[in-house]
Amino acid sequence: MARAIALIAMVAAHLTVTGANTLGMAGQLLYGFPAALFAFLAGISMGLMRPHPVTFLVRGLILIFLHFVLVPFAGTIEVVLLPLGLSMMLLAFIPSWSTPRLAAVGIAAIALSATTSQLGGIFGAPYPLAMWVALMVAGMLFNRITSFGGAVVVGVILAIADLYLRMNVVLPFWLDANGHTGGVVDVVGSIGMSAAVVGMCRLLYSAIPASLVLQPMGSMTLTLYCLHIVTSEYLSFVVTVVAAAVIAVVWKHFFKRGPLETVVANITKTAKENYETRTHSSARSNG
Repeated sequence: MARAIALIAMVAAHLTVTGANTLGMAGQLLYGFPAALFAFLAGISMGLMRPHPVTFLVRGLILIFLHFVLVPFAGTIEVVLLPLGLSMMLLAFIPSWSTPRLAAVGIAAIALSATTSQLGGIFGAPYPLAMWVALMVAGMLFNRITSFGGAVVVGVILAIADLYLRMNVVLPFWLDANGHTGGVVDVVGSIGMSAAVVGMCRLLYSAIPASLVLQPMGSMTLTLYCLHIVTSEYLSFVVTVVAAAVIAVVWKHFFKRGPLETVVANITKTAKENYETRTHSSARSNG
C-alpha cells in the first residue's frame, strides 16, 4: 500500500501545479519525499527478501538499464531508477548484517551525503547517491522495529522539523533541509516521513477499503512507474492515477505479478541459478 502512495505522490509531483510549486506546504510535501519513500521501500524489500547477493546485483543492473531506456521519454522528469539500481548493487551483500553494523553504514552514508552532494553527477541533486544508500539502509532497519506506532510518532516529528526548517531557515549545504539536496536534515527528514507513511500503512492496512485498489497498484509499481514516464507528456494526473488503478486491479486479477515485475523475477532467478551451478561445478572440479 505504501508503494502505491509513493507512486501517486510522485505522479502528483510530476503532473500537478502543486507539485511544481515548492513554495507552499503542499508543494514541499511532494518535493523529494515521494522519491525518498521509493528508496526506503526498496530497502524494506531487500531486508525482507535477503536472497543471494547475485539477485540484488542483477536487479540493480536491470533498474539501471530501464533508467536509460526511459530517459528519452521522460521530458522534464528526472528518472529515479539509476540511483535505486546503483544503491541496490552497493548494498547487495549487507541486508543480513547485524543491526549495529547496518546502523553504522547508514550513519556513514548520511555523512557521505552531506559532504558529497555538492559534487554533482550521481552524487548531487536531484537524487544524491549517498542519500539513496542511507534511505535504503534505513528501510532495512525499519524491518527490525517492534512498534509501528512509535515509528509513526518519531517519523512525523522528524518530517515536521524538516518541513519547518525548509520553509523558515537557511542552513549550510551539508545540513540542507530542502528536498533532493542530500543535506543531513533532508536525509533524516525523508527517513522520518518514509517511516511515518509505512508505519501508518501497516497499522491501518486492514481498516482501509482503499487498500483493495492500493495493494494491487503497490505490487506492480515498477510497471506503473515506467508507464507513467512514457505517458507523462500526454496524460493528466487524474487520468494517470485512474488508469494505473484500473490496470493494476485488472492485471492482478489474472496474474500474480506485474509484467515488468515478472520479467525481473525471471531474469534474477535465472542469473542466480546459473551462478549457483557454476559455483558448484567449480567446487567439484577443485575438490
